[in-house]
Amino acid sequence: MDKEEIKDRLKVLCESNDSEWRKKAEWRRDNGFWLKKSGKIALSILNVMNRKSISKKELAGSLGISVERLQKYLSGDENMDLKTICSFEKILGEDIIEINI
Repeated sequence: MDKEEIKDRLKVLCESNDSEWRKKAEWRRDNGFWLKKSGKIALSILNVMNRKSISKKELAGSLGISVERLQKYLSGDENMDLKTICSFEKILGEDIIEINI
């Protein structure tokens, strides 16, 4: 393989990595309005779990989901619907979000 072939291969590799990074960064920028709130909800759930000494495995079992799915919710990057949030509240016995009317 000569120098030009190596350059071409490196260029392709660099472009694909940059492209993937750029897509993720743009997604986070475009979805930042709900990602902040999702992160706060996840943190609230984690705080209740810590206070009540509830493991991820226990909570996932009570919710009827896998630990992997629970981990996605707790990452703060998952767009939880109201039904899911209410399921967490019911199982944990505490409000996770507060609605002011």
